[in-house]
Amino acid sequence: MGKGTKPNLSFKSKPTKEKV
Repeated sequence: MGKGTKPNLSFKSKPTKEKV
């Protein structure tokens, strides 16, 4: 659960930026 919530918030704040 925590693992899915952590990246979710980051993705919303900086999309693709944190992923790529």
